[in-house]
Amino acid sequence: MIMYKSTGYSGKLLMIAMPCNVLWCLAFALSFYPNLSTHASHIICQLWISYTSLTIAALAIPDTSDLVLPFELPYFFIMHWLLLFFPIYYLCSGKVSTLPFPNSGETYVSSFFKWWSFSCIMFGIFYVTIITPLSLYSGINLNYMLNPPPTPGNIISGPNYRLMSCAGTSLSFLFIRAVMSLAELILRLVFNCPFSVHAELRKKKAT
Repeated sequence: MIMYKSTGYSGKLLMIAMPCNVLWCLAFALSFYPNLSTHASHIICQLWISYTSLTIAALAIPDTSDLVLPFELPYFFIMHWLLLFFPIYYLCSGKVSTLPFPNSGETYVSSFFKWWSFSCIMFGIFYVTIITPLSLYSGINLNYMLNPPPTPGNIISGPNYRLMSCAGTSLSFLFIRAVMSLAELILRLVFNCPFSVHAELRKKKAT
């Protein structure tokens, strides 16, 4: 990723701040950050689950206008497909759960909206307070802050396209969490899959 982002047009390195590249940074933290606590990794995974909708959008409506380097186009699709693998692996292996912890006192609904709201807030803080000013300063269309993203029929366009993008992004987080939560609930009820993350957190509290 660094190789492709550090070569090409001036300022291309800033494209690391695009959502899917940020997800790869989170993946790096999960894999290599020393002594990352179970709670911290759980929070990262919860954010990743919500932001999976952005990866799906990038694959469904790819913006490949600046992919001009050798093999950069296949690299784009391979890396985005891999981004879908990680949250599915974490869910299926029981390393993370979209459902409330046993004995937490949370309902399915309250846990769902807690993590959905948290995902929206963190996304808004990062991209509104940091990335938008950086985009305006650099003149690079980071997270489509300067120009609308490519959409079928240009449904997101006009002077209020940023508000439309925010609404669409929030709804996509809501939808993907609903789908994954329902799928996980059904799978765990049918196959009696373990919640290994719950056991790890209880062990941490006991010590």
